[in-house]
Amino acid sequence: MSPRARRLTAALAGLLVVGAIVVPASAGAAYALAPSARVPSAVLSFPLAQSKAHVTAVEEFWKPDRLKKADDSTPKTADPKAEAASSAAAARSAGNTAATAVTAVTNPLSAALWTVQPALPTKKPATSTSPATVGKVYFRTGQKEYWCSATAVRAQSRSLVATAGHCAFDLRQNKAVDYWVFVPAYREGSQPEGIYVGHTLTMHTDYAKGDYDYDYAFITVHRGFKWEATKDAKGQSTYRKVDVGLLQDQVGGQGITAGRGASVAATAFGYPAGPQPDGSRPYNGHSLKSCAGQTRKVGSPTYLLDRGIAIKGCTFTAGASGGPWLIVYNPATGTGLLNGINSLSWNRKADGKNDEISSPYFNASTQIIYNYAQSLKAA
Repeated sequence: MSPRARRLTAALAGLLVVGAIVVPASAGAAYALAPSARVPSAVLSFPLAQSKAHVTAVEEFWKPDRLKKADDSTPKTADPKAEAASSAAAARSAGNTAATAVTAVTNPLSAALWTVQPALPTKKPATSTSPATVGKVYFRTGQKEYWCSATAVRAQSRSLVATAGHCAFDLRQNKAVDYWVFVPAYREGSQPEGIYVGHTLTMHTDYAKGDYDYDYAFITVHRGFKWEATKDAKGQSTYRKVDVGLLQDQVGGQGITAGRGASVAATAFGYPAGPQPDGSRPYNGHSLKSCAGQTRKVGSPTYLLDRGIAIKGCTFTAGASGGPWLIVYNPATGTGLLNGINSLSWNRKADGKNDEISSPYFNASTQIIYNYAQSLKAA
């Protein structure tokens, strides 16, 4: 039996997909959202919640009761037949338009080493052996709610999150997801370091064409807040929002690097929760998990993946998508260098258990996308 590539998350996100190439449904609808001529041609940038009214609506949507309900849910598995039908319809709709709507930038594997060092939080010292930068993202596609994993990354804006492309952009609907928030240092339904509403999504143009060499995204976020329980004038229990400031000041930011080659020692983090291919459920999604190993090159024609890297022996399932791969990780500070993102999981032994995870290879393209994203600020 051939290896089965599976998308890792609770989303389009959390949707595990087998054997379907995903094509954008309407090229014009997505690419019209690119904000200005100064955006590099490799970049797609989408507004998430930017007006005060929109931000407030997202904050109010993700109150503690809803977050707890979302935490207790299980990432859904996509119906391969429905996914294939959607892809076929998308191809018919897009036609030749998709080929001319985007000027794609094709970058070879980067030979030049590029590194941005991590940043420690300014409000308090890092004391946990788990990285406080890592947490969950919650969002909606259509009327359904999903979640993924993600991490804060060092940026000029001090407000940047890295995750998988499929944790922020819905390929089937060809648009950014809705109601996107990040909850760093998530533990058992808590929001110890606040909730951060997404402001802008930045990703590579080729991910919108279903190319998993670019299944990563950077999201600029607003100032964070916490929900605190209180009583209203009538003595009824309610919640109030308390500002916690900028994301990087609160939890720090992982460094980022590219051009490290296909073989490097890395540690992957995430919140797996979905079933294994055989239906067993070893994870519940409520606690941060990790796995480590030496990366190797991997590819998949199904996902147009030519330059992936993989960690053998990692059994992550849906929910871990978007979690960081860190190299030179220091447990004392909870920081390292972001060198990948949980993207696909694999059952190579065909024994009903995932035994490998893969990430896009971070190269010159990643540097372009990051440099644009890290300069953006939420007004």
